[in-house]
Amino acid sequence: MNRRIRLLTARRSTRSRPLPLRSIAGRLPSPAPCTAASKWCLKIAREWSNDRVQWGQPVGKHDAVAQKIAYIAATAFGLEAMLDVSSRLADDKKNDIRIEAAIAKLYASESSVECANAAIQVHGGAGYVDDHPVERYLRDARVTTLYEGTSQIQRMVIAKSLLGGGR
Repeated sequence: MNRRIRLLTARRSTRSRPLPLRSIAGRLPSPAPCTAASKWCLKIAREWSNDRVQWGQPVGKHDAVAQKIAYIAATAFGLEAMLDVSSRLADDKKNDIRIEAAIAKLYASESSVECANAAIQVHGGAGYVDDHPVERYLRDARVTTLYEGTSQIQRMVIAKSLLGGGR
């Protein structure tokens, strides 16, 4: 059984010169802090949902809150797996990974915003207060959709590459 991980978009580079670092140097590292922050949102949401009592039981026992926590956990797991795959492709140094870097940056930045939103929902009104760490993270997460190319730019790069508009 072939255990080598390979994405449909990963191709061996046929270039005689190195890939432009600018196109992947900023995008590929971007998913790492997004992944870590999503895992942090999970930790904070779990702690809060066990400590905060509403209607006679911890809020984590309520189905709506439990589903938010499950969403954050699944998303953080997916982000970590995606980060691992894209890092392995980059470490190989034989692949042209501009598409993978753009996909990883797009998915990680948008998913981390969703994890922060879910964590705020778990915290209720307390999560929206200016000095609460979850509120601060939502602001920090939102900026990841803007730097190193906005989400719209990442979608354009991905679409052009996949539809034949250039790599």
